[in-house]
Amino acid sequence: MGDTAVVTALLWIKAVQGGKRVDYKLWFSDTCVRTPAGWRYVFGHASLPLPQGKPK
Repeated sequence: MGDTAVVTALLWIKAVQGGKRVDYKLWFSDTCVRTPAGWRYVFGHASLPLPQGKPK
């Protein structure tokens, strides 16, 4: 078993903020390491919102 875990995912955010619709995607990664006390979160990263593609 390893002592480091990395989760990377494409996050799609759809919401209403201040009466305006929000709809965008971004990449994020979280990194955790195993310590004698258990798993600990050590680093997170998120991209800028991805450019919108053509609607299909």
